[in-house]
Amino acid sequence: MSLNREGNYIRETYNNEIERMETFVEYENKNSLSESTISSIIIIAGESVGYFKLTKNIDGVYTLSIEIDDDYQNKGYSLILLKNFCIFMKKYRNILDISYNTILYIDTDASENENGDSYWRNIIGMNENRYYENRRGSRKINGKGYEMSITLEKLINVISIKLGI
Repeated sequence: MSLNREGNYIRETYNNEIERMETFVEYENKNSLSESTISSIIIIAGESVGYFKLTKNIDGVYTLSIEIDDDYQNKGYSLILLKNFCIFMKKYRNILDISYNTILYIDTDASENENGDSYWRNIIGMNENRYYENRRGSRKINGKGYEMSITLEKLINVISIKLGI
């Protein structure tokens, strides 16, 4: 494991068992008041083949996203991304000032397909967001309109138990 930390940027590289694979997690705070991203990334032969991201948008809403290139799916790479993300968050959560009670959201669960059940429900442990279809007035509710949610603490606990970290 190696660490590069400068101001609003942290990058930690993780060892892996797969030849020609580089894995790392990086945090970047675009400006001190709002937007930031924590990305767990896999590079193979110099090309990015997948990521798992936690993004804080300008409204203070935290969203999750994952993408693995088609040629690299069903090889366990999403589990590598999640493991590295959880290790990073356990180590740096206090420095990054993210509470365990922070609610994380996804826009749409498009992961249920011919390959199996919902990734977000079954692997990550997310639940329906109670404000997904809240049509009561114009009250401003963080997370309104996002399909699923989970707390940071539950995400880290679920992944840690499933992956034995």
